[in-house]
Amino acid sequence: MDARCDRYASERAVAIITLIPSMVSLYACNHHAQAWMDQLEARGDEFEVYYPADQETLLNA
Repeated sequence: MDARCDRYASERAVAIITLIPSMVSLYACNHHAQAWMDQLEARGDEFEVYYPADQETLLNA
């Protein structure tokens, strides 16, 4: 997975994806969030997603 979004984590995060059990967090911007979740699901990885702001507002920005 491309980790470019991690550079500006707190400013650009639409979703914070936490891998289980490692507890590594990926800070995903709008154009990476769904793609990363799809890749993780396809690999059978467990993860949790936290949306730091209203998702609908950010997706329509």
